[in-house]
Amino acid sequence: MSRVDRKMGLKGLVRKAAAGVLCLSLLLSGISAFSGRTRAEETELKVVNTFPVNGGQDVFLTSGIEITFNSTNVSQGALEEAVTISPEVDHYITAGNDWNTLVICPYGEYKPETQYTVTIHAGLQDENGLTLAEDVTFSFVTSSEDTTAFYQGTILAPAGQGCVVNALTSEIPASFLMVDKSLAEKFAEGKPEAEVTLYGFDTEEDFLKALAKKVKAQERSGYRKDEDPSQWKGIHEISSFGITAEEVTENSYWWWNYREYVLTFPEALPEGKYLAKLDFPVTTDHQELVVTKYMLLQSTELATFMMTSGEETIAWIRNGVTQEAVNDAAVKVYNSRNYMSGETAEDGTARLVQGNVSEAVATQQINEEITEALPDYMQLLEITAGEHRFTEAFSGDTLYGGYYGYYYGNTSEKYYTYIYTDRQIYSSTDELQFFGVIRPRKDGTALPEKLTVSLQNGWWGSEEIISAEVTPDEKGYFTGTLSFEDQQNAYTILEVRDEEENLLMTSDSILIEEYVKPTYTYSVEADKPVYVLGAGGDEEAVIKVDVSYFDGTPVAGMNLSEEWSSRGLHGSGEKLTADLDGHIEDHVSLKAEEFENTWQPQTGSISYQSADIEDEMLYISQDLMVIPRDVILTAENDTENQL
Repeated sequence: MSRVDRKMGLKGLVRKAAAGVLCLSLLLSGISAFSGRTRAEETELKVVNTFPVNGGQDVFLTSGIEITFNSTNVSQGALEEAVTISPEVDHYITAGNDWNTLVICPYGEYKPETQYTVTIHAGLQDENGLTLAEDVTFSFVTSSEDTTAFYQGTILAPAGQGCVVNALTSEIPASFLMVDKSLAEKFAEGKPEAEVTLYGFDTEEDFLKALAKKVKAQERSGYRKDEDPSQWKGIHEISSFGITAEEVTENSYWWWNYREYVLTFPEALPEGKYLAKLDFPVTTDHQELVVTKYMLLQSTELATFMMTSGEETIAWIRNGVTQEAVNDAAVKVYNSRNYMSGETAEDGTARLVQGNVSEAVATQQINEEITEALPDYMQLLEITAGEHRFTEAFSGDTLYGGYYGYYYGNTSEKYYTYIYTDRQIYSSTDELQFFGVIRPRKDGTALPEKLTVSLQNGWWGSEEIISAEVTPDEKGYFTGTLSFEDQQNAYTILEVRDEEENLLMTSDSILIEEYVKPTYTYSVEADKPVYVLGAGGDEEAVIKVDVSYFDGTPVAGMNLSEEWSSRGLHGSGEKLTADLDGHIEDHVSLKAEEFENTWQPQTGSISYQSADIEDEMLYISQDLMVIPRDVILTAENDTENQL
């Protein structure tokens, strides 16, 4: 393994590296050799792009097949009639994330290590009559079962909601690596080890283009993600070294069981944009293979915080090394449909102003090639402060109230809106009484003159059952009644809309069913709002339950038994008996080693039920908020800026 020259270090190598272009001899699926764009003067239908490419290798066994046309008007049914796949594949066709792309999705898996040929036959027409003049044919070869399993079962995950591994110049870069539990044992000694080749980008624009293409590739569910070497252009090799991942936690969910590792670089990097190629050698029962992952990384002195409140987007920029606010920093947030910009004041804050995308392209504020490569639901963030730069991509709804990168000026963000009902369950012939309040978030925003409160069938409000129009008073208060007859049993919600039908809020679920009033009522609480366990420490929680009849008389002598508890929670295991005041206590042990190895708050639950058969069934549940660790990974420095 080629290691970092410890005398020179990464910083010296960055300074001395000569510019060049990376050429990787990996035969993988990726961006097609087809090229072309929609033009108003087109007289015939054309295929301008495919995924996988013609001749693509190691294609995932679950990969979709993308067909991109020079028209947005090719229907799924028309393509179904015009396409053949050999060997035959049971499939369906759906819309892609771009308006002019359709995706052929297999119902199951392809055969491993098999060549498939796709033919789109001449005569295919779009809805405007443009016709495909001749057959378009391309082929690809699927991967082995092991290759698909390892590429899909190992995921590099930058911290936060972005797509880039970000580190201050004073910090050692690190990234999370998630590995399917069944695959982790295939790595040497159970720990993923990577041969890392580090590259630097020649220009900021080269990095932006690579970032846009990486985001584009990652949207393909079940596809080969970002392992297409043709997208990494404008880079030069800096150094190579080896790193070993350290396990920090093991997570189990109904859809995935995986181990989480931290990949830590050997030392901090000077300011700049980087590409890290990580090769993980793996030995399976059938073959030895190398799983290659790519990581976009930037080292910078800039730290940023952004938020949207109402119609205002605010950025706060500071120097993460000196902890000082950054003045006169230029901030841009954009994609092909939206553009916002602003400059920071002395306190480091900037209020971003909505602009025009076409004007920003014309004045070279943004690069049209980059925005067109970015999916519509993603945004690019660029910050420039003198010689310092920060660049990131994130989902549009991370910052905005709208979806897919569109800024709607969400009406619900203009107001604080609350609504309450007289109870949470109603019979099929009943009256629902509600009380609510609406207040502007900002001075100068007028209250709606009318509100419509509607009872909607289903958790997502798929069908209106009944509605009422109400008028808020000068302080924003409103009340009303919804009456229904012979309503079927249903889970429902309340929706509140203004006079222009803008949705302001939805309520918690409300149950409609024929019910019998229960015999008992109860209250339950824990003795602490949060339990901080710390490294290796256990804790005890006290669960307090009070049971009474509906007239308020305590249920003395009632017996409860523990029905269920989540991992890490251990009740007394004994029958619990109410005292003369209907009071019951259980002492629950919280075992630190049974919780995830993380400082993120975890929720544990414990439930009880009536223990005596002659008692009416009573079910009680209590959640506990637990912080399992205050430290999850300890590192020692032997030399400055190195582990």
